[in-house]
Amino acid sequence: MISVNMEPINLSLIITANKGITTITTGIDMLTKNVFINNLRPGNFIRPMTYAAGAEISIMPTLAVLVYTKLLKKYLAKF
Repeated sequence: MISVNMEPINLSLIITANKGITTITTGIDMLTKNVFINNLRPGNFIRPMTYAAGAEISIMPTLAVLVYTKLLKKYLAKF
């Protein structure tokens, strides 16, 4: 299951996998359009990293990447 919560400057993406829930909270630097991805639960397989906006995140499931990049591009198009 993939749940997406959109707020003014933050996007939340929650992925439920076989081994539990991984929560990824993202923020967007509006000057550089870079996306900051921070893992809220220590020990999960996704570590805090910075990606260019819309870049594929290979360590996330393919469906999550597609949903995330599509929503991100739609969000950034407002600015």
